[in-house]
Amino acid sequence: MMVARGPGAVGCAHCTNIGADLACRICGHLICDGCAADWTTCSEPSGRAFRLGTSARLRDVDPSGHLGLVSHWIAPLRLFDMRRLRWVDAVELPRSVWLTNRPHPPRLTSDGYLLYADFAQVTSDSAATFIGIRRRNLRDGGSALIETDPAEHGTAVTAMHDVYSFVTQTQKIALIRHQAAIATMFEPLPRKVIHAGFVDAERMLLVAGSWCELTIHRIVADTLDRVDPLAVFHSLPIAARLGSLTPPAAVKPATRGSPDSAGAPGSLGASTGFGDSSASGTSSTSGASSAFDAPSAFGADLRSTAGTLELAARITPKAVGDVTWVALAGGWLVAAVTVGSGATSIEIRRVDEIAGGRLSVGPVVHTHAGHGLRAASLSRDGRFLAFALDRELVVHEIGTQNQDSFDEHTDRINLVRFVGPDHMLVSADNDNRVVMRPRTPGGYAVPLVEVEITDDEGVPL
Repeated sequence: MMVARGPGAVGCAHCTNIGADLACRICGHLICDGCAADWTTCSEPSGRAFRLGTSARLRDVDPSGHLGLVSHWIAPLRLFDMRRLRWVDAVELPRSVWLTNRPHPPRLTSDGYLLYADFAQVTSDSAATFIGIRRRNLRDGGSALIETDPAEHGTAVTAMHDVYSFVTQTQKIALIRHQAAIATMFEPLPRKVIHAGFVDAERMLLVAGSWCELTIHRIVADTLDRVDPLAVFHSLPIAARLGSLTPPAAVKPATRGSPDSAGAPGSLGASTGFGDSSASGTSSTSGASSAFDAPSAFGADLRSTAGTLELAARITPKAVGDVTWVALAGGWLVAAVTVGSGATSIEIRRVDEIAGGRLSVGPVVHTHAGHGLRAASLSRDGRFLAFALDRELVVHEIGTQNQDSFDEHTDRINLVRFVGPDHMLVSADNDNRVVMRPRTPGGYAVPLVEVEITDDEGVPL
């Protein structure tokens, strides 16, 4: 048996070839030149950091962590494969999809759809009019329009089951089930302005936040699991079908300050006083009828339908201000409250199930405070909270004092998201830099490998 001796006569820790003389940037072991040029040869956990190019910004990542939606200053929207770190070929979307949806950003689903508010312009001089939520198939370009109340803010897709939600201009929360033809409308805080909403699709819980108030409701009756209304329509007798084709009366969505909204429950015009909500344990949205009511009302139900909520908990935050972000996962409720000075207080509470379908919400067990909260995310299992304060990314393991702070970003962070079954943490800033961190037994403090992104090697969707 021959034993190698002399300089460089060391076996590579990755491929076992002789000639290891460089230290791996991830594990620190000696490796050969070939393995040093390919970071994928190291089995130790490591993150990825890369730039998407001048003026590019990562706007959304689908719940599975597969696709990212990227905007450019003067170019169309593009898709980026977050796992292969390559641009997706032959898929471009009009830049107007982003420009007209900045207050309520477009959202990707895990099976390759993009949902966003769509607008129509009658003439070149007229203002764009909201016509519904567009669901676009990114593979074949086909799309469907779902009519609902105009979106105002808070668009999101749930971590499981691809339920799309947003806060409407009528101060309701709209839910659109995966592949559903209609929206389901909920009114968790009647006569109040909804600043934040969150849907736990696994436990069918709806969280809503307003001024100095948080509520958690159970979704006990809605259309999320009902039969598609078009199938119901075709099962009706001919006479009923003819009756359902009678055009319904035009519905003008209530807007802030409009005469039509002055006395409408839940409308912006009636919510300036922040009146107390009903103390009843069960509440239902008003104005929309059930999709399975009389056939004469069926035409209107193709637009949206009402959902019923059962109050599970009502919470008053410790900080005085608007609840601007909420999340619920595992056994934890997290709320960000913006106070008068512009500072943000993040409050974390324990949530437990009790008898009668109610939830027991405990006192605040963790708090974070700071200015410039730009984005936040709670992992699907409720174990980690990540939030961005300007350029700083903070990751807290809830229930412990373990906390990490990362400063790799070179501009304000605009996106923070836990994605995929592996709980990958993605953060992106306004300087086109993206950082992806895998979860390890010790958290998210892992070495980062810089990856160069080029336009030369695109991949199919």
